[in-house]
Amino acid sequence: MVVISTLIVLILWRGYGFIHPPCLFHRLTGWPCSTCGGTHAISMLMEGKIAEAFFWNPLVVLTCGAGSLYVLYASGVLFLRLPALRMSFSQRQHTVFRTILLSAAALNWIYLILKYPHRG
Repeated sequence: MVVISTLIVLILWRGYGFIHPPCLFHRLTGWPCSTCGGTHAISMLMEGKIAEAFFWNPLVVLTCGAGSLYVLYASGVLFLRLPALRMSFSQRQHTVFRTILLSAAALNWIYLILKYPHRG
């Protein structure tokens, strides 16, 4: 239900030509936040412009892709009664996974800082 509601809001947002909201963090500090360009990236994805969306914010594009795959998987489990995957991870695997996620977020933020120079 959340996914469908989000899609409806995005379609209406684009359909009525609303502007992209300004980034308050960027406006106050002069530095981009970790999600700067995310709204533009999602708009580009909705137009099918994957490369351009990736240019705006790579992590948002990858997150949307992963989220879409999860929605497909969850729909299969819920509606088609496919077996649910059950995975267990060791503490070390959890640590590695968290490190990879934090590194991806940090690298994305570095990319955005280099892409949007400091204003201030």
